[in-house]
Amino acid sequence: GSYNDIRDKMNAAIASGELPALVVGYQNDQAFYQQANALVDLNAYVNSATWGLSEEEIADFYPGFWAQDVHPAYDNQRLAIPPNRSMTVMYYNVEWLQDLGYDAPPETWAEFKEVACAASDPDNGIYGYSHYDSASNLASMVFGLGGNIITEDQSAYTFNTPEAIEALTILKDLATEGCGIVAAEAYGNQADFANRRALFTFGSSSGLPYYESDVNESEQGPFEWTVTAFPHAEGGERVVDVYGASILMPRTTDEKQLAAWLFLKWFTSPEIQGRWVEISGYFPTRASSVDYIQD
Repeated sequence: GSYNDIRDKMNAAIASGELPALVVGYQNDQAFYQQANALVDLNAYVNSATWGLSEEEIADFYPGFWAQDVHPAYDNQRLAIPPNRSMTVMYYNVEWLQDLGYDAPPETWAEFKEVACAASDPDNGIYGYSHYDSASNLASMVFGLGGNIITEDQSAYTFNTPEAIEALTILKDLATEGCGIVAAEAYGNQADFANRRALFTFGSSSGLPYYESDVNESEQGPFEWTVTAFPHAEGGERVVDVYGASILMPRTTDEKQLAAWLFLKWFTSPEIQGRWVEISGYFPTRASSVDYIQD
């Protein structure tokens, strides 16, 4: 099921007391479950002299990913371990872009709108951009425009900033000018892209294998496509939103928790991460995992 299904099952498990050994969840899930004191602080396992991780193993995790599951609100408890991450990217049809006379994807939002409108033919159901609602897509737009979606002290959301308003205005203008369309169903933007009804879409890098299969099986046959970073503000920097769910350990028994930790330690080891990357389409959280995904 979806992450929403997992949340429902985990909340029911907290209520019944019949908790699983491990559960997948985002950082907000971790904080919510720990309000009921349902999770184990993994610092004790990470730092265990017998079962823990060495300094070298900890340093092998990319620092930004390693820090994401540590919660200042809970006295810096580590409520999860990161097995993989993904990032929001812009998918685009290379052949179509070249047919329009462009040799590179748009860098700025002004360029994006120009190309999207040049590609659009609303009367025939063809648009430069197919949209679906995603917190990560909105965040990526705001980040690329130089803004943020939360205050510096992380006490409140900031959806009323000039950058957030500009992001939503860009989407509104694309729609009202016939250069973009809202996908009719979940992952409909992916289908629009595969069937050449949309030049651009935004989505997770974990969608790469799904895009590949859809394009290869599309009605009009496969075409050349790839991904790049989101457009950004004029004079700004290329920015991507990197995020992902981690693996949490609910409170069960000492024996089950140790077994769960040993599995988690194995699952996030470099060689196994290499296999997981190949299977899942995510990318690894440890630097040395690259040695196992060269092919």
